[in-house]
Amino acid sequence: MSTEERVRVRPGALIFAIIFFIVLLVISDIESLYTLKPGTFFGGFAISIFWIAVINELIGRVNPRLKLNPAELLVIFSCFTFIIGANYYVRGVVGASGIFMYLDHVYTGLCAAMNIEAFKDYYLKVVPSFMFPKTARVIEMIWKGKTIGEVIPWGEFITPIAFWSLYLISVILLGVFIGFVAAKPWTEVERLVFPMSVPASYLLQVSGEGKLFKYKNAQKIFWGMFIIGVIFSILPLLTEVLPPVALVAFTGWGQTPVDIYPLAAALPGAWARGVLMIDQVALMMLLRDDVYYTAIFAYIVFGVLYQAIAVRTGIIPYEPGMEFRFNWENVPAWWPPVPYAFIGSGAAFGVGVWMLYQMRDRFKAIFRSIVGKEVVVEDGLSLRALGLLGLGAAILWLIVWTAAGVPFLISLFVLIGWFIWYVHMARVAAEFWWHNVDFCSDFPGWTLYYPIGASLGYWPWSVPPEGNNYAWFATCWLMYGSGGMWVTRTHGQGSAGMVTIYKIAHDIKMSIKDLLVANVLIVIIGVPVAAIIHTWLLASAGGMANTNAMSWVPYPRSDAFITGTGGLRPGQTFEATYGWVATG
Repeated sequence: MSTEERVRVRPGALIFAIIFFIVLLVISDIESLYTLKPGTFFGGFAISIFWIAVINELIGRVNPRLKLNPAELLVIFSCFTFIIGANYYVRGVVGASGIFMYLDHVYTGLCAAMNIEAFKDYYLKVVPSFMFPKTARVIEMIWKGKTIGEVIPWGEFITPIAFWSLYLISVILLGVFIGFVAAKPWTEVERLVFPMSVPASYLLQVSGEGKLFKYKNAQKIFWGMFIIGVIFSILPLLTEVLPPVALVAFTGWGQTPVDIYPLAAALPGAWARGVLMIDQVALMMLLRDDVYYTAIFAYIVFGVLYQAIAVRTGIIPYEPGMEFRFNWENVPAWWPPVPYAFIGSGAAFGVGVWMLYQMRDRFKAIFRSIVGKEVVVEDGLSLRALGLLGLGAAILWLIVWTAAGVPFLISLFVLIGWFIWYVHMARVAAEFWWHNVDFCSDFPGWTLYYPIGASLGYWPWSVPPEGNNYAWFATCWLMYGSGGMWVTRTHGQGSAGMVTIYKIAHDIKMSIKDLLVANVLIVIIGVPVAAIIHTWLLASAGGMANTNAMSWVPYPRSDAFITGTGGLRPGQTFEATYGWVATG
């Protein structure tokens, strides 16, 4: 399709979207920090794209010139996903991984670390001033809030905000790059489903055609299903906001445990817990059969048969209630002698490498475009511009990590592993959902890199009583921030989010150049502005200790060989970890 046929974003609409975006950042952080219903409202302020499309349609009937076209609505959609994360794709609600969670994982998380009694002495000593201010009163201000009339010393925050902004911009833009590189062949050649794109894609197409309120044929079905959807999707909200009204007790964000008691009774030790997500019931019907077969086969072989047989034969110990644990808890998937979760992690790397191999011609074309040997323009987007974006983000990554004190070779090795992992993440989103394990949390990716650095003499093999050295602190903190605790996996402009947004743009025939420009602007404007807003609100009204800010962040990474060794599970060794990952 030629560029002229693509739906473009008007300059005025883009300016409006950016202004709206900045206002939304302020409102979102206020709601996220101070809501008393964090299961429903944590992460940001959300207006479903459905209601935005309805309001847009009504505005268009009053004044057609003010109506946003589908491409412009997708820019608004992208603003929300940046702030809120994956839940907005299909539900239009909060509670996933947005920019303020990112900031708590890296920037303000250091403030929490310097206030938690168990390890504050270590962090007060090791954290450099370019990562977080070292003045005692400033640390206390972000932790507990300032007094009336006290002035925020912005001069002490300039460097940390700049450092973490550059860090996050490099991480997020690499996700944007992966999304744009991978989504085109997956959309146009393989024609993958992209389940999370379906609701917004259909809605924006219908809105663009002016059919939203035309109750004929398919629209009758749409509105009928809309009513049914409202009835079911309101249950998770009622569970927290108005519990007496809710018919069924749903957990946060609609992820409701489904425990199979007969299975646990018949086969003690077998994994007997699933999760029901209402929106998945509808969208999972779109999946290819091989996705179903793979998931069911893996669950039966490992989750049911292996665990039950291993408990019965004494290979693994039985623990009361082990059948009904969530996958992020202490489950047999991580236990010796067969920690099969590491096999899955190895398979994830394998998928990433295989996808990169399949896209080798695409990367060659990008390289030729960068060096000027070939001019390729796809739907208005120059491959040279896309390639320079990815190259620039990778170089910025290496500069920031090395400047932070991470050994250069480790910075490079982590970048390579991270890139492969998030190519695989993008593929999972294109075929299934955002569910997967993270590079540094459920799958402790740091265990792959710690032995390398220890072998090269960058840090000791075992943690000293006083805590590890600075090189490992910097490495581990930046690794967790870029690939841990679900943030990068479910962020709106991460690789998984970007392939989803790209698919929507493809369906509504949006200019891909405009899509890239809009999302790059959202990232480079949104990160520093969000950091400033977060600093201002925490200092002005309560601090981390008295709000919903994620003050627990230091615990898992401190255990990852910074001040403790909890990151290695009982019986786990570095050598065994490498072996099981290689098996996958």
